[in-house]
Amino acid sequence: MKTKKETINISSTWENVLPQMVRMYSSLNSDGKKEVLRRMSVIGKIVDKCKQLKKRKEKENETK
Repeated sequence: MKTKKETINISSTWENVLPQMVRMYSSLNSDGKKEVLRRMSVIGKIVDKCKQLKKRKEKENETK
Protein backbone atom coordinates (compact mmCIF):
# COMPACT_ATOMS: atom_id res chain seq x y z
CA MET A 1 0.00 0.00 0.00
CA LYS A 2 1.34 3.38 -1.00
CA THR A 3 1.23 6.13 1.61
CA LYS A 4 0.67 9.76 0.81
CA LYS A 5 3.20 12.12 2.33
CA GLU A 6 2.22 15.71 2.95
CA THR A 7 4.40 18.37 4.52
CA ILE A 8 3.55 21.64 6.20
CA ASN A 9 5.41 24.75 5.17
CA ILE A 10 6.21 26.37 8.52
CA SER A 11 6.84 29.73 6.90
CA SER A 12 3.15 29.93 5.95
CA THR A 13 0.63 31.84 7.99
CA TRP A 14 -1.42 29.98 10.58
CA GLU A 15 -4.43 30.77 8.44
CA ASN A 16 -2.99 28.31 5.91
CA VAL A 17 -1.24 25.87 8.24
CA LEU A 18 -4.25 24.98 10.38
CA PRO A 19 -6.44 23.83 7.47
CA GLN A 20 -3.51 21.78 6.16
CA MET A 21 -3.20 20.02 9.49
CA VAL A 22 -6.92 19.27 9.55
CA ARG A 23 -6.85 17.89 6.00
CA MET A 24 -4.02 15.49 6.68
CA TYR A 25 -5.03 14.44 10.21
CA SER A 26 -7.03 11.37 9.18
CA SER A 27 -4.11 9.96 7.19
CA LEU A 28 -1.59 10.29 10.03
CA ASN A 29 -0.38 7.43 12.17
CA SER A 30 -0.92 7.42 15.94
CA ASP A 31 2.22 9.43 16.70
CA GLY A 32 1.39 11.99 14.02
CA LYS A 33 -2.12 12.44 15.41
CA LYS A 34 -0.73 12.93 18.92
CA GLU A 35 1.65 15.59 17.61
CA VAL A 36 -1.13 17.45 15.78
CA LEU A 37 -3.29 17.36 18.92
CA ARG A 38 -0.37 18.64 21.01
CA ARG A 39 0.20 21.51 18.59
CA MET A 40 -3.50 22.36 18.48
CA SER A 41 -3.52 22.49 22.29
CA VAL A 42 -0.59 24.92 22.25
CA ILE A 43 -2.33 27.06 19.64
CA GLY A 44 -5.53 27.01 21.70
CA LYS A 45 -3.64 28.25 24.76
CA ILE A 46 -2.15 31.08 22.72
CA VAL A 47 -5.56 32.08 21.36
CA ASP A 48 -7.00 32.03 24.90
CA LYS A 49 -4.16 34.25 26.09
CA CYS A 50 -4.74 36.68 23.18
CA LYS A 51 -8.43 36.89 24.08
CA GLN A 52 -7.54 37.65 27.72
CA LEU A 53 -5.12 40.37 26.64
CA LYS A 54 -7.73 41.88 24.33
CA LYS A 55 -10.30 42.00 27.14
CA ARG A 56 -7.76 43.57 29.49
CA LYS A 57 -6.88 46.19 26.87
CA GLU A 58 -10.56 46.98 26.28
CA LYS A 59 -11.10 47.47 30.03
CA GLU A 60 -8.09 49.75 30.24
CA ASN A 61 -9.46 51.86 27.37
CA GLU A 62 -12.87 52.11 29.06
CA THR A 63 -11.35 53.57 32.22
CA LYS A 64 -9.45 56.31 30.34
